[in-house]
Amino acid sequence: MFLEPMLAKSSHCQIPYPGWIYEPKIDGMRIIAVKFDNQKTVLFSRRKLSENERFPAILKTLNSTEESTWVLDGEIAALDQQGKPSFHLLQKARDKVLTVFYLFDLLSLRKRDLRRLPLSTRKDLLYHFFYHLPSPVRLIPYFSEEPEKVAAKINELGFEGVVAKRADSVYTSGKRSSAWLKFKFLKRQEFVIIGWTEPKGSLRPFGSLLLGYYQNNVLCYAGRVGSGFSEQTALELYRLLKKLEISSTPLSQSPPIQFPRSLSIHWTKPMILCEVAFREWTAVGKIRQPVFVGIRTDKSPLEVSRE
Repeated sequence: MFLEPMLAKSSHCQIPYPGWIYEPKIDGMRIIAVKFDNQKTVLFSRRKLSENERFPAILKTLNSTEESTWVLDGEIAALDQQGKPSFHLLQKARDKVLTVFYLFDLLSLRKRDLRRLPLSTRKDLLYHFFYHLPSPVRLIPYFSEEPEKVAAKINELGFEGVVAKRADSVYTSGKRSSAWLKFKFLKRQEFVIIGWTEPKGSLRPFGSLLLGYYQNNVLCYAGRVGSGFSEQTALELYRLLKKLEISSTPLSQSPPIQFPRSLSIHWTKPMILCEVAFREWTAVGKIRQPVFVGIRTDKSPLEVSRE
C-alpha cells in the first residue's frame, strides 16, 4: 500500500513561529516504508521503486516490529565518521557505510489511515508505537522552541537545514505544501574564476563559471557554478572575463584535472573573484550545490584558500 509522500516547499523567508514544529533536514533518500498483514517490509523510493536490496540492516529492523500493518515516512541517510549525514556516502552506500532510517511521520497504522489527523497527533502515535526500534532505525528529533535556537542547534549537529511543519497540518500525499517549509544552511566563501563554459540553449553569455582556490600557492579546481546570476551580472562578468581570456588552463595542481571536451571551456587569467554559497565540499574536493552570490573586489586572488 504505497502512499505518495507529502513534499515541503523551499523557503528563504524567516522561519515561522509559533504553532510550528522543527526537524533537522536530512540530506538523504526519501523512503515510504510499508508493512501489510505481517508480510515483509518494502522500502519504497519516491518513484515507487523498491530499495530493499540496498539497505538490508534497516529492512531487518523494520521486519521485527510487533505491529503487523503500517506505513511510515522518513529519510535514509549515510553517516560519516563524525556521525553527520553525507549524500556523497549515500550514493556509494555499501556494508561498510553506516546508513540510518530517520522516521518522521506515521501515515497508517492497523489499516487505519492517519493522514487527516494533525501532525502533532501523528507524532505522538509514531513515538508511542515505534520508540523501541533499535539502530539503524531512529525517530527524528523535533523541537517547538524559538526557531533561531533550534536552527543553531541543528546546524551544530551537522544537518543540512531545518524543516518547519505546522503542528496542526494534515498529510497531503503527492503535494508540495506550504504547511511544510524547508530552510537550508549553506556555506559561503570566495573563489577565483578560472574560466567559463559555452552556453547550451541559454540566452546567457556563458553556461557556468569554473572556480579555483589556492593551496600552498598551487591553484586548485573547486568545481563549477551555473546558477544565481542576473542577466546584468552575467553580461558584466562575461565582458570582464573575455578581456582576460587565455589559451590554456591556469590550474597548476598535480595530477592535472581532465575536463570533458563537451564542456567547451574558455580559460581566463585568475584575477576575478566571486563569492559562492554551497552545501558542502565533496570527498574529491569539489563544491556541491553551488549558487553564485556576487563579485568580490576586496581580496587578492592569492588570498583565496579553501575555508
